[in-house]
Amino acid sequence: MNLTNMYSVIMPQSWSQKQSVTNTKYLAKEFDPYSFNGGRKALSAAGAFTDATDYVNKYVWRYGSTYYPQSPIELVPDSTLALETSLATLDLKNNERPFMATLEDNSTDSQPRFETRDFVLAHSFRKSGDKGIVSGLNSANSGAPISLQLHFNSNPNASLPKSVQTFIEQENTLYIKPNGESSTVAN
Repeated sequence: MNLTNMYSVIMPQSWSQKQSVTNTKYLAKEFDPYSFNGGRKALSAAGAFTDATDYVNKYVWRYGSTYYPQSPIELVPDSTLALETSLATLDLKNNERPFMATLEDNSTDSQPRFETRDFVLAHSFRKSGDKGIVSGLNSANSGAPISLQLHFNSNPNASLPKSVQTFIEQENTLYIKPNGESSTVAN
């Protein structure tokens, strides 16, 4: 198995429950199913930016005894380094600026979407930008778990219980033999 990318988002646990969403409620980050926590700003139902109380201030991925990146990312004084690290490791088409890096405006201020709604911890394990080369992390060679170590400035569950959801992109090769048998192991 060739692990290429990992993405983690922090969201309220209550999203698994059905909610009635009105236009006013949708503005508030806590009711928007497409907004993620962890950034330093929050968006109120009135559309005002406020300082978040439970933001991520340090993180690192780990597989076996190897850390990705090699040292923890410390997010002081803002989360820009997490965004830059994600963008540096991901292979963006024509170096285009992603949507999460744009500014979000309200009547008085502008804030990066990454800080307000689109906080995503992402990492690419590719060693080459060539899609034809298998160059990700070989996660089949050991039974080691892949973990994400998160540090928050305060208890992230104090105001609203949170959950972390992680998504993995991987590439597998399916070998089909002449008799119709198939396997992901070449033999």
